[in-house]
Amino acid sequence: MRIEEIRNLTHLNRTKFAERYGIPLRTVEDWEHGKSNPPTYVVDLLERVVREDEGLQEVEKPSEKSPSPSEP
Repeated sequence: MRIEEIRNLTHLNRTKFAERYGIPLRTVEDWEHGKSNPPTYVVDLLERVVREDEGLQEVEKPSEKSPSPSEP
């Protein structure tokens, strides 16, 4: 998930999103415009926190799925 998609879950503009999550506004802008990229762990943690804050269910990533009973 991209930072902009995560921010859109909150329905906040960049300024309010940056303030709420303690991220410099310029950093959010750079991430969203592709001038720089956040580390993967930052994206994962931010998505988790935003989903928790917004009361949204966590989306299970394919690599995290448990094998079904018919799978070895």
